[in-house]
Amino acid sequence: MGPALFILGAFMRSLRKLMPRRAGLWLAGASVLLAAPSMASAADYLLIPDASVVKYVVDSSGMVYLRNLNEVDASWAGCCNNFWMNLNTDAGRGQFSAFLAAKVSHQRIVIYADSKTGSSTVPLLHVGDF
Repeated sequence: MGPALFILGAFMRSLRKLMPRRAGLWLAGASVLLAAPSMASAADYLLIPDASVVKYVVDSSGMVYLRNLNEVDASWAGCCNNFWMNLNTDAGRGQFSAFLAAKVSHQRIVIYADSKTGSSTVPLLHVGDF
């Protein structure tokens, strides 16, 4: 347990003595929500109903670039190097395999990116069906 969680736990135990049980539970839940990083505030997500419509390219350095996300949602940047996965990493290989599985089976896929405009320096954050 990290020091921040230890301190939060000690704080919550002391509050429990001072407050009714329901107020303490509410405060504990609120504290966890405020302390935990939120994917929704840190990234943009795109639900692609049929992954087979997404075009991609794999370059010689092992990067996979998704090309036409703007055709799924016009508020997302389109071509060319905005949304990518690095096949030289375990995370990138896992993301690409999840994408390909959805693509060949015409299933939905959800991606989280740093922003809707993409990034040449930050890969896709999450790829999956969640």
